[in-house]
Amino acid sequence: MTDLSPPKGLGAPSKDRDFVVTSGAIVGTCVVVCCVLVVISSLLRSLGIRVGRLDLDYENSVPTLWSAFQLALLAAICAARTAVATRNSEAWKHWAFMTLCVVFLTLDEALAVHELLIEPIRNSLNTSGLLHLAWIIPYSLLVVVVVALLLPWVLQLPPPTRNGLLLGGALFVLGAMGMEAIGGSIAEVDGTKTFEYSAVMTIEESLELAGVVVAIRAVLGDLVNGRQLTFRVVT
Repeated sequence: MTDLSPPKGLGAPSKDRDFVVTSGAIVGTCVVVCCVLVVISSLLRSLGIRVGRLDLDYENSVPTLWSAFQLALLAAICAARTAVATRNSEAWKHWAFMTLCVVFLTLDEALAVHELLIEPIRNSLNTSGLLHLAWIIPYSLLVVVVVALLLPWVLQLPPPTRNGLLLGGALFVLGAMGMEAIGGSIAEVDGTKTFEYSAVMTIEESLELAGVVVAIRAVLGDLVNGRQLTFRVVT
């Protein structure tokens, strides 16, 4: 008698595999990678070695790609938090707006959009000193608008989420705009190869990375609320 049954494995029911990831593991991984990138860049600069792909100050580099990835991760978490909120509620609208803001930051970091604004604004307004990197002017206005729209709502969030978003946002803005302004004023006078510039630039990038990690921890904690993240893969 001919056996017409399907070969073993063919037509067999698929098996679901669950992968459990804790929010602590995600945040911890971000912290470790950020520290490694900062240490490598700082060490190479202290030795007088310039490796563009590993330098915090280069746009098309591994640190920049990681920074963009972290922002994309934060945007995805914000989008997930938006999805679990009641649609068209105040919370849903604010989480959705925050998601759009982080998506904008992700694209700006990946494509260096702000860099394109420096020369036109500097030439038209004749800026120098702390405004040598003139993109700071329009982006400062954007920050004011975003803070005015989101701050009242953020202050009403649960303390861990509220404090994390406030701290993360403050660190990010302090690095991206405050230290960037100081670094620009140093670069205008002494160039970018001095110890002072390298120190300020390292602090700037470290604050940006730290700010995003703190925000990721805050939003992720609000999303999972003590639960574990489970990813199901069908094989």
